[in-house]
Amino acid sequence: MPPKRRKAKVSKKKEKATAKVPSKEKSEKSGFSLDVCREWFQRLVAVDGDDGADIGPGGTMQLCEELDVLPENVIMLGIAWKLKCATMGTFKWEEWAEGMSNLQCDSVSKLKRKLPSLSKEIQSEPAAKELFRYGFDFARSVNENPLQRSLDRETASSMFKVLLRGKWTHLDRFLTYLEEQDVKVVNKDQWCSVYEFAKTINEDLSNYDPSGAWPILLDEYVEHIKSQDGPDAAPMNVS
Repeated sequence: MPPKRRKAKVSKKKEKATAKVPSKEKSEKSGFSLDVCREWFQRLVAVDGDDGADIGPGGTMQLCEELDVLPENVIMLGIAWKLKCATMGTFKWEEWAEGMSNLQCDSVSKLKRKLPSLSKEIQSEPAAKELFRYGFDFARSVNENPLQRSLDRETASSMFKVLLRGKWTHLDRFLTYLEEQDVKVVNKDQWCSVYEFAKTINEDLSNYDPSGAWPILLDEYVEHIKSQDGPDAAPMNVS
């Protein structure tokens, strides 16, 4: 009977040398890759075709399409908030790199998988309040006059819709009131007070205290609604 052959020993050095090194293209199964993230960013930058350094409006729209969400979906504002984006419609590389690193997303597929948890986060406190406050400064970033500290009515109304649609029964009536009263601008104090109003005031306005620290805008809105509805007003539906 012939002697058994001994199995050749493979040195640890050889094992290390022959081990497969994961490529950046395989980041879907691995951790965050800054190189892969940069390629993703540059692809979106190229959409606008102006050799710019930032993702512009076209790249932002492309991102919405790839995520299968509408631009006015609050989740897009949530992404901008997570990335600490300073200017509406623009993502800078520094914002993108740090924000996506924190989210551990270096591809659109990873970000898409992150949306359910992000959506849940921004619906809860304190994130919901932080997002609402961020929304004011984010919208103000596109003011023609950078020194203007308020939002014009149209911009404010659009952002109110993004942030409060389906959450505040008075939303449509309040926006109509702003238009009918020809309110020109909404300042940050008024903006933040609308959030507290929507969160704490009953639908029938029964717990609204006019002697509280509410801005005149909301005092007058409450007076307007009560004068219209009277004591036997039917409840409104959230739209």
